[in-house]
Amino acid sequence: MTKPIHVITRQRHLDHFFKVIPFIFGIFVMQCFLFKSIFPNDPSIGNMCFFLGSAILLLLSLFLQYDLQHKVHIYENYITVNFKLLFINKIIKVTDIKEVIVSEQNAPFANILLNFFDGSKMNFYFVDEAEKVARIIHAQQNSYSQAA
Repeated sequence: MTKPIHVITRQRHLDHFFKVIPFIFGIFVMQCFLFKSIFPNDPSIGNMCFFLGSAILLLLSLFLQYDLQHKVHIYENYITVNFKLLFINKIIKVTDIKEVIVSEQNAPFANILLNFFDGSKMNFYFVDEAEKVARIIHAQQNSYSQAA
């Protein structure tokens, strides 16, 4: 098996993620306290806080799983995408990619949108050095088209 030219990482998003979690937790606790203060005799407030807390925990867990388990490797003339949680295992030929769009310029992490010639699309979220990744994909497209 050949070695990938580039492996997409999400370490900067993970760093940001763990910096933001205490704030999310603090806001959630303040909301629960506020709800309990406004409606002290309503027994459903505890259930609502439990439901909202569970939803936040699920959302944060899914973000973490995406960051850790979504693997994208760029090779000379194709890209592999693996995400075991959703049973995704794809190989994308660089010649099938029509356009590569980066959501934010000069950001520590950004999203990448791949538009394909068949009209379909694929997103990669929270990519470190997204502009560099887009340049690598463009370079692979150019080198493949020149070789053909």
